[in-house]
Amino acid sequence: MLKLAHFSEPYTKWKQSPGIRDRFLGDAGAIIRSKVKHGFLAYVKHSDFKIVDSLFELEESFGSAHGLAGRLCMDRVEEWRKNENYAFDETRYVFEDGNGRGDIIKAASAIEPHFPLPNFEASRDWVSSHDWPDGRVGLVQLQSADYLAYEYRKAR
Repeated sequence: MLKLAHFSEPYTKWKQSPGIRDRFLGDAGAIIRSKVKHGFLAYVKHSDFKIVDSLFELEESFGSAHGLAGRLCMDRVEEWRKNENYAFDETRYVFEDGNGRGDIIKAASAIEPHFPLPNFEASRDWVSSHDWPDGRVGLVQLQSADYLAYEYRKAR
């Protein structure tokens, strides 16, 4: 999303016609609205996390703002499941494999109720590298989540 917002590769050609990007984002939003059954979002400002951490030692349980936001999303899913009597044998929490991975893992089991360890997936395909000799196949749904998180943060 950051590349798209700043017209970086592969979106550099769209800079001459910003309307293309606006139409693309509008279409992407419409597709998401037509396919998503439920959404769960949590926003934790890093500076606010630091202030509250200085008083209540949040870092001990959540690691960072990323960890707390991930935990809040898991809590919201659990609350929705209970309210809707929606039973899963096992709920899978899937996050983008990026910032805050260790903190989200820490937050999943830091306090009651303990959640299953989340899964972390690539949001796009990755070619072979030192870290991933066989490359990685991306989970395209995470691109939608990235788009929504970016737009929410912008609005905040």
